[in-house]
Amino acid sequence: MKNKYSKEAEKKIINRAKKEKAPKDLALCVYISNLLGVIPRLVLHGGGNSSVKLSDNTLYIKASGSNLGTIEASGFIALDLAYLIKLRSLDSLSDRQMMKSLRSARLDPDALDPSVETLFHAFLDHKFIVHTHANAVLALTNQSDGEKRCKHDSIFPRRISF
Repeated sequence: MKNKYSKEAEKKIINRAKKEKAPKDLALCVYISNLLGVIPRLVLHGGGNSSVKLSDNTLYIKASGSNLGTIEASGFIALDLAYLIKLRSLDSLSDRQMMKSLRSARLDPDALDPSVETLFHAFLDHKFIVHTHANAVLALTNQSDGEKRCKHDSIFPRRISF
């Protein structure tokens, strides 16, 4: 795999985000998503999700149905992270209740629906989360030494964490 990271491209996305009044970390999430999303062997039909947590307790997550390879800041939904974290204490949550809760957590009530995997992203401690559903990735991560295999920087210049 060839590393497609470009400092110049990253700067362009950050500058575009500033003009749109989007947070810098959201711009970085857009760039990381685009880098991964344009590799067809890793992302089948745009599949996968990405998110970033901001210090103001906001979770930005890819809108349901958005394509990682072409997503822009407007394709992410801002959610109340503290509200989502409270859902972890529930004994159960039906699919219908989950979707109602995800919609209730939107900071803009008219925003698109967030990914069905939003709670997965909310409950993990990492600031940035990017994942795909491609067989190639599963073939690597499901090995006994999967974590070691995924820490190599052949895809991204920044370390991938588990």
